[in-house]
Amino acid sequence: MHERVPYIFDFESYFQSLRTTTTGRRLHCFHQLGSTNDYLKRLPAEATPHGLVCVAIDQTKGRGQYKRGWESHPGKSLTFSVVMKPKSAARLQLLMLTM
Repeated sequence: MHERVPYIFDFESYFQSLRTTTTGRRLHCFHQLGSTNDYLKRLPAEATPHGLVCVAIDQTKGRGQYKRGWESHPGKSLTFSVVMKPKSAARLQLLMLTM
C-alpha cells in the first residue's frame, strides 16, 4: 500500500523558471493516472505537439524500458512522458542516442 503524500504543484513557479522554447510548455498533469505513456498514445496526433509533457503524481500502471513494470511512489518518484517529434531523420537518430 502506498503512503498518500499531499502534493501541490506550483504551476506559476514552474512556468516562470522554464527555460525551453517547446519542451514542457504544454503540460498535462494528473493526481493519478494509469500510465503517462498510454495516455499520450490515446490522444489524437494533432493534440500531441512536440514537447508536450504528461505528469502523474501517482502512476499506477507505469512501464519502464522493455515493458518492465515501474513502481511509483507519490511525492517521491518522477513519473512523466514527453512527446518528441523531430523534424528530420538526422534529429531522430540524435534523439535515440540520448536514450
